[in-house]
Amino acid sequence: MICEDASRSRVIHARAGVGATATVLQREALRFNCLTIDQPTLIVVRQGIKTLALGDAEWVVRSGEAALVSGGCRLDVANHPDTRGVYEANWLVWDTDVLSSFSFSAPPAPYPAQKLGRLEDGFVDAFVRAREVILDGGGVSLAIAQHRIKEPLLWLDARGLNLFDAIGAPTFVERVHSILLADPSENWLAADVARRLAMSEATLRRHLMSENRTFSDLLADVRMSHPLALLQSTDYPIGHIALEVGYESASRFAIRFRKRFGFAPTAVRGHNRPGNSNPLSVVS
Repeated sequence: MICEDASRSRVIHARAGVGATATVLQREALRFNCLTIDQPTLIVVRQGIKTLALGDAEWVVRSGEAALVSGGCRLDVANHPDTRGVYEANWLVWDTDVLSSFSFSAPPAPYPAQKLGRLEDGFVDAFVRAREVILDGGGVSLAIAQHRIKEPLLWLDARGLNLFDAIGAPTFVERVHSILLADPSENWLAADVARRLAMSEATLRRHLMSENRTFSDLLADVRMSHPLALLQSTDYPIGHIALEVGYESASRFAIRFRKRFGFAPTAVRGHNRPGNSNPLSVVS
């Protein structure tokens, strides 16, 4: 098990050509409706309970269990702290090139999420090694790092799980989403994105409507889901996070965030809650 230094600020760790990982900490039971999952993600819950829901389907992932979520899907996500008031989880995502080069033997799954239950010891070791080459990758070559990041994929494939079928064939909404996500702070207009895709604004809007989305709704989704990830997985000040997604005013960002999720950004970190005065050690 990798122990991250609790004295350092938390950040989302990424390594080009390999993947990204982070530790999520939450001190309040919160539900995030219609949350877009940007990339295929493997989640291991350390403390508390995570609930994933889509329509009538629901997956409850308890402490010590794992879940796999496909990229581009929209789910209702709820994180519930344990009796000590802490929800903690580690997540791992793969670089697109890594996924594109991996050959799955399992057929594509018909669902966007899967509860894995408790992982085998070998699977846990593979997950730890994969995170390690991202968290402290300086001493490991890119070739070895890419080998290790594929180990969890081999375990998933051995279980017959393939939630990665869309890799390399993004939907139109996913293409627009990727453009917006590349710079959430940009003052995006539909016409700007249309030019990047070499089409008219009317054509862009028509394509989005065919997938039951609008440009404004997609932009708002990016500008709220990205800061949510930063609130959960980093120690960046809220004012810094607001700037990351194009809000010069932290108070204006907080108003939009509350309108989208139903609670203030500070609730994600559980600021000023009674009984939360003890510092948390971050274990991953």
